Parts: sequence; C-alpha cells; structure tokens
Amino acid sequence: LRFEISLNFVDLSSGVGFQDLMTRQGLLEFLGKPPFVMGSECCGKVIEVGEDVTKFKVGDEVIVLVDSGAWTEHLVVKPIPEEPTEADGDQAENASNGVPLALVLHKPDSLSTNQAASFLMSYLPAYLLLHNVACVHSGDVVLVHSAGGGILCGYVCSWHVFDFLSSYVCFLIASSGGMGVEVA
Repeated sequence: LRFEISLNFVDLSSGVGFQDLMTRQGLLEFLGKPPFVMGSECCGKVIEVGEDVTKFKVGDEVIVLVDSGAWTEHLVVKPIPEEPTEADGDQAENASNGVPLALVLHKPDSLSTNQAASFLMSYLPAYLLLHNVACVHSGDVVLVHSAGGGILCGYVCSWHVFDFLSSYVCFLIASSGGMGVEVA
C-alpha cells in the first residue's frame, strides 16, 4: 500500500503544533536525535496511489498526521493496516515507516488548505475537550486561561469565549452583564 502526497508551494500547508515546538526544544525524544525532518501534520494532494489503495485516488486533497517528516517537499505515506496480520511483518518496522490509514483523512471542502494543515493537532483536540469533556454548548459563557492555538477556534461554534488577560476582570464583568462566569 502506498500513496504519495505532493508537497509543494501550491498544494502544501504544514501545521506547526505543540509537538513540533516541544521537539525543537529537545523536550520530546521519541523521534530520535537530529537530524530528521520535523512536522507532524500537513495537507496536500494525492499524486500517486498503490494498486491496493481504495480509500484515496489521485487528486484527492488529504490531511495527514505523522510522527515526523511533514515539513518536506514530498511525503510518501505507507499506510499501516488497521488490523495487521502476520503477512504485514514486523509492526515496529511498519510503524516507523508508515501511518495508520485512520490518520489520513479527506480534506473537507469547507476548510482551506491552511486551515486543514493545522486541524488535527490544534483545532480537533480543543474542540473535543470543549465539546465532549466540558460539554460546552452554543450560548454558554466560557473563561479559558491561556487561550491560544486551537482553543480560540471555539469562536467558530458561536461560543462566548473569554481569553484570560491581566485586565480581564473589567471586561469579564461588562461582557457577561455583571454575572461573571462559573469556575469549574
């Protein structure tokens, strides 16, 4: 199984997420020691597919989450089977050279290439935490300390989000009609 994603100026966008920043600072060592190509997420177009690949076709725009290597001109993705068999060989070898098909997604038409490139590591975790863990709904008032990155994407869901600032108290009181927010 093999498909290749064209990563060039026209088709490529790569996200810079917390994993990339922590790796750059030497705080994550599971990728090994430099030199290696960084980048954990990207968006591009499929330019070639292997004969056994049925989920994607040439020209499909995809979002890909990888351990490293997204900051490159060409990214060859060797899908790891969802349910590996003995015929698939050593899982450790496959894992170091591939990515589960579940981490290769068709890009939604509603997202730009730039938005899609940072979707998996930024927006998606923030959305899942706010929606599935905190159970925030439209119309709720939310105070987010250190709101940055994907958390501020909550705006697209019509949530009333307050960023924590040194002058937040006056703004918070005024914006919430004097009610403030509940601290959970």
